[in-house]
Amino acid sequence: GLTAIVTGANSGIGYWASRHLAAQGADVVMACRNPGRCESAAVRITADLGSIGGRAHPSGSVTTMDLDTSSPASVRSFADRYTTKRPGPLDMLVLNAGIGVSPEEGDTTADGINLIFATNHVGHQLLYGLLLSQILESGEKTVSGGKVVLTSSLAHYDSPRWGVGLSKSQINDARIDHYAQSKLAQILFAQEATRRLDLMGTRASSNVFVNSFNPGVVDTNIWTETKRYLSKIRFFGWILEAGLKFWHENFMFTPEEGALTLLYLAADPSVSRDRIRGKYFHPQAVENKPHSVTRNETLQIALWDFTEDLIVESRF
Repeated sequence: GLTAIVTGANSGIGYWASRHLAAQGADVVMACRNPGRCESAAVRITADLGSIGGRAHPSGSVTTMDLDTSSPASVRSFADRYTTKRPGPLDMLVLNAGIGVSPEEGDTTADGINLIFATNHVGHQLLYGLLLSQILESGEKTVSGGKVVLTSSLAHYDSPRWGVGLSKSQINDARIDHYAQSKLAQILFAQEATRRLDLMGTRASSNVFVNSFNPGVVDTNIWTETKRYLSKIRFFGWILEAGLKFWHENFMFTPEEGALTLLYLAADPSVSRDRIRGKYFHPQAVENKPHSVTRNETLQIALWDFTEDLIVESRF
């Protein structure tokens, strides 16, 4: 079967992506920050697969591996362990792990990088680079090619008109919506990764499809974190929390529904057939125009280079 890695796989859309990919026969590595929760999620999926048709699924599987995308050591350790255990093509890399708010306002990593930006963006770019040779191998050896899917958000439209920070002081600036900035970075990542694949000019690189998507407003753990953050705001926090609760109960997608566009980009044959590369999608599986600043190729290149500098300077 095909191989897949899903980051942030123990809950939310990552969980449902893992479940459905495995149900279709893929061998899925669920990469999670919390080993206990990850293992529990994998046990539930394995039990669900066993109930399909009253028998174990003939080929799909889920296994777990520890991964904290905010930690350079964790990302590198994960990549080393994965390539050792599973040499060969990597068909689907789903870069989904993320946090919406920091435990404390202004939290940074040990290397001085805003925690949200590091978790949602920088760690994923590092992981992609470490696994790119195996993704290219899928592009070379399979008809469907290698797929890379990045979870962005509708919130990326709240980024500044100038786009995303290109220095530590900018990405750590308390006046910036750090979540929005990190999700804009995911879209720029997909565009620049595609440009660089094109520059390689090989059959394998032309058969790798990197795309980003907004899952919609989904009932996931990110909202639990957000409600906890809102409860700390004096005076108006309870009003905002009540409004979020109403929205949560009446308008949000379920996590399974939120995973549908992700699954389309990772597994639908039309992605490779129609050469869908470097694009941005809204639910459900509808191509859309992202923030206007994403059309700035200079910014795409600059963010990629800045992120690589962060990786090198901090051994991220």
